[in-house]
Amino acid sequence: MGQGRDIMRLHRLLACLFAFLPCLAAEPETASGAKPEAVLVVPACDVTGMTEVFALRDAEMTLSVVDLESLLIGLTPEEIARLVPEGEVKLHTQAFLLKREGLNILVDAGAGKGQGGVMLESLALAGVQPEDVDAVLLTHLHFDHVGGLEHDGEAVFPKAAIHLSQDELDAWTTDEGVTRLPDSQKDWAVLAQKALAPYAGRIHAFSRNPEILFPFLDGGAEYRLVHVPTPGHTPGHAWYVLGQTGTDASVCFAGDLWHLAEIQMARPETTLVFDVDPEQARGWRVGGRRTPHDEGFLSFLAKNAEDMRSSGMAAFVAVAGAHLPFPGIGMVEAREEGFAFVPFAEYLDAAGSGRGDP
Repeated sequence: MGQGRDIMRLHRLLACLFAFLPCLAAEPETASGAKPEAVLVVPACDVTGMTEVFALRDAEMTLSVVDLESLLIGLTPEEIARLVPEGEVKLHTQAFLLKREGLNILVDAGAGKGQGGVMLESLALAGVQPEDVDAVLLTHLHFDHVGGLEHDGEAVFPKAAIHLSQDELDAWTTDEGVTRLPDSQKDWAVLAQKALAPYAGRIHAFSRNPEILFPFLDGGAEYRLVHVPTPGHTPGHAWYVLGQTGTDASVCFAGDLWHLAEIQMARPETTLVFDVDPEQARGWRVGGRRTPHDEGFLSFLAKNAEDMRSSGMAAFVAVAGAHLPFPGIGMVEAREEGFAFVPFAEYLDAAGSGRGDP
């Protein structure tokens, strides 16, 4: 009986998380409880060239510790209660806009207006209309990242090209790929296919090797927007890295590297039921699998945050996450227990005041 209740609770959570159904009582356009907001998080600078990075709020919902017990893998109920002393956490969802003269690029597209997402309203606050979007870079094909691509069968972004990994495209749009998905996610393939359908002929899939998608030349310096394959959360999950050629300094759009920062920063080995390959998803945070940094990406980020204190803002490596606390871009610092996420604005304030610590 207890196992049956757990399964029912998990199904309810999945429905809420990926469709924002009536369990979230509000008007359709604000069913997630989120208000539209656009924040210029990273202005044009040495790291991004003339590209500005905006965070676009899309949705949020509250999860209780009981909900978390059904979602998290690797933590006991007692550990969850200790990490979440308030008894609940917010699950945030946002997309990102890379804006420069003559080019507007989205990283992910949100859940969609019909499902309670407010990303389009947030996009308008950044001064961009759907017809102004040139490209959408998809980290993966879960519905809270692609539902905003279409509405009533029509493309929301009529001029945009769609970029994603070939592995991700195959996993969700081919019979062989869908067969390999966990049973709990097979129905989501229908949603992914529906989201992509209006963009037939405008979908660009890349290989498993890192690939430069957009090269820029600003003030004589070369910049690039690169795709980095990071499978684990989904079969073809990808990051996108914006930075100056020949340096580590960058903004990394890491998709679903985390879902719940309060928990997965302190305990980065924790995975979620949504991870197709939990071991590999965990490996990107803590190392142990093929990762860009043997010690794990979080350790790399924390070392950069420490080094930045002496080298200045010109050398920063910031990370952007679709589910980090809004606006979802910041630095990672080491803590006695694991790591902590620090919003990027705190580092900008510290740099402006000349202080060594944020």
